[in-house]
Amino acid sequence: ARQKCVRIRDVSPTGIYLLTDDRWALGTDVPLTLKRWSLQEKTSQSLLHLPARVVRIGDDGVGFEFLHADSIAAAWSRLVSMANPAPARDKLRMLRLTRALAFLCRLSPSRQAESLKLVHDELAYESGEREVEILLSAEELVIRRGFESRPEVSLEVIYRILQEGSRPSAPWVRRFWAGLLAASIPVGADDFKTLAYADLLSKLDSIQLRILTASCTRAGYTWDKDGVISPRHFICAAEDLKKITQQDDLSRIEHDLDRLYQLGLLEQTLKSDPFASIGEANLTPTRAGLALYAECNGWPERARASELPKRPPLGSDGFEPETQSTDSREIPFALTGD
Repeated sequence: ARQKCVRIRDVSPTGIYLLTDDRWALGTDVPLTLKRWSLQEKTSQSLLHLPARVVRIGDDGVGFEFLHADSIAAAWSRLVSMANPAPARDKLRMLRLTRALAFLCRLSPSRQAESLKLVHDELAYESGEREVEILLSAEELVIRRGFESRPEVSLEVIYRILQEGSRPSAPWVRRFWAGLLAASIPVGADDFKTLAYADLLSKLDSIQLRILTASCTRAGYTWDKDGVISPRHFICAAEDLKKITQQDDLSRIEHDLDRLYQLGLLEQTLKSDPFASIGEANLTPTRAGLALYAECNGWPERARASELPKRPPLGSDGFEPETQSTDSREIPFALTGD
């Protein structure tokens, strides 16, 4: 239940050996994070999150096998045969690229040659590192959610998400694209819907995403007896809007609110005086806004519906008490209608 730093004695495409006094039982699953330490700056850069399983106990440490070790080993061999010398010499970077490629190949097994070319062609570009980041984040979400993956995910969907998602400079914005990719993977996911969500997400800038996130995470909700969600009316004061958006320009914020309304993601904010500065805003999300936010956090529609039985029992009036989420990443719900 706590984090602990230990040194790596050896790392390969399929596993890792850690120098540690801990002795877990064989078969124990342990989440690992690989970091490269800078002795000069005494800081570290997170490189890779790895779900691993104990397979060997040694005198000075423990050996782990990575999840999907066979597919990772195959991807490593393919990548080494094509990679330029720079990433090939950096074993940790190669491991990141390899895991991303192995994940791509599992998503679209019939198009492995195209997946290899995609990863290889992007090695020399910053966008390529961002695409790898999106793939690895999406894989983490799929593992965390425990979704059953469908046999084949459209490469059109994958390419569109990677292309659009690698453009934003902010990592937290790229995680929305990783969530959308994760939501496109489970059985029952719809490629047409995913592309529509991708088109919608591509139209939002970072300020509008901050507003949408606040709208979806701070609004209260009720469910009827059929499991249909309805957001409660949510009004936000101007000073709170500044904190949410990290902007002081209320005219810019008003423009962003109107943009979200025009896209059908928020209810409309009406002012008694159209020429006055905005004093408060209607941040009530629409069902379309909730759906987009859920998809971009790795919750496809069927998964949201499957979470409904975990809710508290309905009250005598058929509705739940008002609830408010404290974790913007975990908001499963079912949606119907527009």
